[in-house]
Amino acid sequence: MKKAVVTLITATALLSSCEKSTDGLRPLSSFTVINATTDVTSAKAYASEKNIYWKNLPATDAAAQYRSAHLGAFASNNNVRAVSATDTTISLFSSVKAEEFKLAAFNTLFLCGNAGASYDGIFIQKDNIVNHTDSVLGMRFINLSPNSSPVNITLSTSPTVNEATGLAYKQITDFKTYPALQSTSSMIFQLRDAGGTWLASYTLPVTPASPYTNVGIPWARFKNITLMVKGLQGTTSGTNAFGIFPVAHY
Repeated sequence: MKKAVVTLITATALLSSCEKSTDGLRPLSSFTVINATTDVTSAKAYASEKNIYWKNLPATDAAAQYRSAHLGAFASNNNVRAVSATDTTISLFSSVKAEEFKLAAFNTLFLCGNAGASYDGIFIQKDNIVNHTDSVLGMRFINLSPNSSPVNITLSTSPTVNEATGLAYKQITDFKTYPALQSTSSMIFQLRDAGGTWLASYTLPVTPASPYTNVGIPWARFKNITLMVKGLQGTTSGTNAFGIFPVAHY
């Protein structure tokens, strides 16, 4: 009888070990979280089949304000959730259904809004982020300023030609390619209102600068960047100054 008990315990331990090993070998999917809220300094997020206690998530599973975090998730049907890292009772996003995360697919969650305008999120399942074979970079635009009127985006070199037209809050464009040759210089993108009045500018540099130390034209060659309209329209200084910030998808 004693021998049988020992055998059972050993078998149970081995089974548990196998389950853990199998779990560790499950296929993965990509999960990028962008925090464009105007009043949440750090946002925690996860994508999982089960609900997870926020305190169990590492501090690195968070996106600072106007920054992004590249996380991982199992390729499965996952619940997607995000909260304020400083007060996890403040919900920023909760998917209404389990979202399918496919093997090696890109999945992107944009967090936006604020306590006054309500928090919101845009979840893109199987985001169409592809590599390029030519010396170009892919660029798309999204308006995440909660009080913004529709805006146009131009290049400083062609201020009457819209790269994006009438971009309203939570609207996103498709990717468009731009030259990324060794000779390509910095590109200045300009925010303009419907009448063409300049509102703000963002320079996509050749050499990355703080705080976006991986965003530069040579770094983005063959890859993709999303430029996000941020802050509050009418605010010209401070953290929430109306403008643009980049997210590198690499």
